[in-house]
Amino acid sequence: MLSHQSRGKLKTRTQAGLSIVEVMVGLMVGTLVTLAAWGSVMFYEANRRTGMGGNSALENGLATALTIQRDAKSAGLGFVFAGQSVCQTLNAYYDGAATADSAAFAPVSVVDGGAGSDEISIAYADSILGGAPVKMISGMTDAGDLIKVNSTANLAAGDMILVASTSPAQPCTLMEVTQAVTAGFGTDLTHAGSTWNPGSPGAAFSNAPAYGANSSVIRTGRLTWVTYRVNADRHLEVVDNLTGAVDTLAENIVFLKAQYGVSNGITQQIEQWVPATDAWAPPLDNAHVAALRAVRIAVVARAPHREKPTVANGPCDATQEAPEAWAGGPAIDLSGDPDWQCYKYKTLLLTIPLKNMIFGGQS
Repeated sequence: MLSHQSRGKLKTRTQAGLSIVEVMVGLMVGTLVTLAAWGSVMFYEANRRTGMGGNSALENGLATALTIQRDAKSAGLGFVFAGQSVCQTLNAYYDGAATADSAAFAPVSVVDGGAGSDEISIAYADSILGGAPVKMISGMTDAGDLIKVNSTANLAAGDMILVASTSPAQPCTLMEVTQAVTAGFGTDLTHAGSTWNPGSPGAAFSNAPAYGANSSVIRTGRLTWVTYRVNADRHLEVVDNLTGAVDTLAENIVFLKAQYGVSNGITQQIEQWVPATDAWAPPLDNAHVAALRAVRIAVVARAPHREKPTVANGPCDATQEAPEAWAGGPAIDLSGDPDWQCYKYKTLLLTIPLKNMIFGGQS
């Protein structure tokens, strides 16, 4: 058995603990470790936000450029033949209203925005049969008359067709075939009132042609005619010019600029890049269309998050100078946003060959 003295010593050792000095030293060390770890976390988080913001800007810019590229590669399909467009103006009707009334119509058309963003319009047919138009074998007596064509194949009720006159002064008209009846060696096409056809073309359009013999009838499938633009909220929008529908494709797109790559109208070589001003301001006639070989676009995307200034409470300095579209290109004016220097930007430059202008448009 333990003696009384031994039990006392054991009790004393059991009750021994940390002194106040040891506790304070431990707290100080823990605080220093916590502060060091927190600083590392904040540094990592700042770098992560910057990296993610840059990636987001890059992704938005790429999505914008590639979407425009996809459409521009098909520009002119179905209505450009041997470098000439059969349609320089267009009549179109949708769901009770004329959406185009002798409207300027081109494979690619750029509206110059000056120091701001441009608008880019692109048109093409999505049917391979657009490259093989048929001809009218007799003229129409009025704009709502039957269309008689010299083919018994590949035309049926529900098809969308583009009718083009032999005279460039007359607009093309987009129509929906509501009935197709074989008649001898040809087909009679009816285009009665429907979602895509007015009940009375003469009442819907200021110039509703009664197309004559040898006018072209082009099976377009779904005719695409869209305009890309940057709105006031820095979103890239695509406008369906045939239906009026507007969709947002990407956010934080602050600038969109485009130029035409043009030849002398005979060779395939690009001789110069020109903005959509002066002689190249819309509408484009067939002399301009014949010279089109490519279009290049510059897309400037902004990171979604503000960057902290280098000096605490100092002015924003994430971007010191406005980004450039291309060497020697137009200045990009971001001054409409007083905080533009608080963000990082990515600029993407893409050159798109217009293959239907280069190869003549035949499928």
